[in-house]
Amino acid sequence: MTHEVFFLEIVTKNDLEDTGNLKARIVPSVKCWCRPGFHAKRLLKFVLVTPETLDQLFDRLRPMLEGLKDSGSIERFVLHPAPSAVVTDHGQLDALAHYLRAGQVEAAERNKTQRLRHLERRQRRF
Repeated sequence: MTHEVFFLEIVTKNDLEDTGNLKARIVPSVKCWCRPGFHAKRLLKFVLVTPETLDQLFDRLRPMLEGLKDSGSIERFVLHPAPSAVVTDHGQLDALAHYLRAGQVEAAERNKTQRLRHLERRQRRF
């Protein structure tokens, strides 16, 4: 299982100021490496690192996101694989570009073979 980097985009019905602390409700329920990378007037974008496939991750997050949608907090949500690089109007200092790089580093660290369990037999000494 290799870890992949994904973007979760959430479009809110109202301005973020009027939705309460939406980030505090989303981040703990994601249950994987997650950083809020971008926000605008009515948009939140999170960077996720997980060993799940896109379909598995969507199936796991869908009930929570549908619940937020039914409560009137969000309008739409999109989950997609992250690109290899992002260029923004703030250049490399942008939070989305930073957390994308941090997510790629985290995924690479988790994919190292050292972290996998090695099944070695004990060698007997005679």
